[in-house]
Amino acid sequence: MPTARWLLAAGVLNGLLYAVGGSSDPSYGTPLASVEAFDGSSWQSVASMPTARMGLAVGVAGGTLYAFGGATMALGYPQMDNVEAFDGSSWSTVAPMPTARYMPAAGVLNGILFAIGGRVADASGSNPIPTASVEAFNGIAWQSFDSMPTMVHYPAVAVGGEMLYVLGDEAVAIPGATEGATLSGNMTIQALAVPSPPRAPPPAPTLPPSPPLLTSLPPSPPLTEDSSGLPAGAIIGIAVGAGVLVIGAFCILVYCMRSSGSKENNKVSA
Repeated sequence: MPTARWLLAAGVLNGLLYAVGGSSDPSYGTPLASVEAFDGSSWQSVASMPTARMGLAVGVAGGTLYAFGGATMALGYPQMDNVEAFDGSSWSTVAPMPTARYMPAAGVLNGILFAIGGRVADASGSNPIPTASVEAFNGIAWQSFDSMPTMVHYPAVAVGGEMLYVLGDEAVAIPGATEGATLSGNMTIQALAVPSPPRAPPPAPTLPPSPPLLTSLPPSPPLTEDSSGLPAGAIIGIAVGAGVLVIGAFCILVYCMRSSGSKENNKVSA
């Protein structure tokens, strides 16, 4: 990096790795506002944060890099609650965290940014102590989330599946402890479950449109009338009936003629 630093935070936005804030003084000196970006081959300086800070956290959610927490003075005084957002070209200030904290961790799960643990002011306001509090940011506002079972200070955070894991515990800077005391040999792993945002149901399959239903039968063709004023159907019926009568009369005539001829033949034979 162009600038040696510690107590910094890092995040990846749009394929670039960003080194954000921290301090270049190993004795907890002046914090940095500078930001440097790495594209895989070289580093370059980009827009600085509005606020210099060390012991901060960085998280990327919704295409925005957020820097939050930290302190502006040595040994974590005072703790900061302000949050600044970077879109890849410039910084802006967004809603502050409910709890000012130094050395928190950041995690993103289901599009929600979480501020996890860190150190907060004690009752006197002069001694930063570790905290188990967790706060969530949806890009507009912060809200308190369920606290962890164990207080943590600068823990490691990883996301797997639908769980956010917090690794590490704290035995330093608690009331009665000496700064620089040895950390507990037991590593605490805490899992934070966050419900997935509701998914829209899949679209229903599109059916082809049904043919229109017939609301009425098509009209019958009009019956024509002849000069007598009778419909054509009636005329046809009369003609058929007349034809039947003619055929019947003819059959009767034939029968009578045959019957008469038969009688004449019988007389001749006698």
